[in-house]
Amino acid sequence: MIFTTLFIVIVSLLEQVSAIPCAGPQGSFCDCIGTIIRCNSQGLTDTFDGVPTNTTELDLSFNKITNIAANAFDDLVSLELLDLGRNNISNIAADAFGDLVSLKSLDLSNNNLSSLPSELFMFNMNLVKVDLSNNHVSSLPSGFFSSMINVYEIKLRNNPLICCNMTDFIEWSIKKQLKDDDINCIELSSSIAYEDFDISNCTFPESCKDAGENLKKDVEYQSKTIRKELSPQI
Repeated sequence: MIFTTLFIVIVSLLEQVSAIPCAGPQGSFCDCIGTIIRCNSQGLTDTFDGVPTNTTELDLSFNKITNIAANAFDDLVSLELLDLGRNNISNIAADAFGDLVSLKSLDLSNNNLSSLPSELFMFNMNLVKVDLSNNHVSSLPSGFFSSMINVYEIKLRNNPLICCNMTDFIEWSIKKQLKDDDINCIELSSSIAYEDFDISNCTFPESCKDAGENLKKDVEYQSKTIRKELSPQI
């Protein structure tokens, strides 16, 4: 046990020593270890030009990024890990990650996201981990993760989820046997595991029921009026 711990510490120290400053996006100075680039806490905003095409890991956490534009990571076909956590991202274009065909791990936690495009991960079939925790997401588009055949961990903790609006995702996550992570359902005012959410308890709000009853009465009234107008006059 002591040997294992010592080995990990030595490896970590060697990585720090071998890390060299390198030119990053927007003229920033990042730490580079082979194909691993760490550009965290550099005050970056929205531009990702200048990242070498052979990069396998890219850390852009703790910056000031607010928007991920279309094809923002153009030609980074070897990228396997992308950390965009702890920025202020509120908008992501539908094809922002389209070129990241090798991507396995994506961190979007601790941002300002409230909605996501339904086709966002259409070309990221190798994704296995996605972290969307600590955002403002209330629901996910239908079939949002359907193209991700290898995914086994999706973190949605601390989002104001309306779980009854995303029952297809919950059913899918149970079938996929995703790694456990609690979700916050505002209907329950508490955290709950995917497999413990009872979809059968989802009902329409009373306001919707009232609207439905009123619509039914209007239709019945209109039908009676039409029949009366069409009936022969005696």
